[in-house]
Amino acid sequence: MGIAKVKTGARIIHVPVSLIRSNPLQPRMYFDDESIELLASSVGAIGIIEPLTVYENEEHGYTLLSGERRLRAAQKAGLARVPCILLDMVTTERFFAGLVQDTQSKKLNFFEEAMVIDKLCSVTGLDYNGAAVRLGISPDVMQSKLRLLRIPVEMRKTIVENGLTERHVNILLRLPSDSDKETLLREIVTGRLNVSQTAKKCSEILACGRKKQGTVIRYFSDITVFVNSIEKAVNTMMSSGIGARFKRRETENTIDFLISIPKNG
Repeated sequence: MGIAKVKTGARIIHVPVSLIRSNPLQPRMYFDDESIELLASSVGAIGIIEPLTVYENEEHGYTLLSGERRLRAAQKAGLARVPCILLDMVTTERFFAGLVQDTQSKKLNFFEEAMVIDKLCSVTGLDYNGAAVRLGISPDVMQSKLRLLRIPVEMRKTIVENGLTERHVNILLRLPSDSDKETLLREIVTGRLNVSQTAKKCSEILACGRKKQGTVIRYFSDITVFVNSIEKAVNTMMSSGIGARFKRRETENTIDFLISIPKNG
């Protein structure tokens, strides 16, 4: 278990598992326990083939840059040491390298990719255009991915667990309220709707919402016309010399009228 030179600023060492802590800025949110168990069986039999990537931290231990699944599998398999590539970089560059590695290797789902971009901007101070250049994507693609973070966190897990696509999510984002999004998401999952079917359901929900809104507006408009008609009728009687009396009172749920008209005019 010697140390092998890999490239400038990087080398392979065998690190005690107990000295490696997970990356506090780990973008991956979901780890499949079953796949970790399978990987642990493989790791226990043949060891770690692809080294983890780490850097030394101030506590004289190591912080993981990439390889969270392999580290978890090694822990389950009871390995004492694991091969690691030790990088020597400044903080922002080491963080950036880990994010780029995870993004380019397609190990992240689309929500995690969006979180990568958001974290990259906040940690490094890069603007969106600068982050897009560093990640090798266009600003339009980056903005599209950041929009995905408008989906509530609790809904993201359901989306990922049911294997829905980024196109499904973009359709959900057309709906104005989270309750409408939740309603459509339930229909997608229970009905196993494809993208085309999802778009159709979304249009139906939007149309229903516009119809309800229009009904409410017409209803209140009719009430206003009705109230004005009553007041106009009473005013007409009073201007004609009829001693009518009119009182109006509004409560939270009603508009009350008291109209007194003398029998003798």
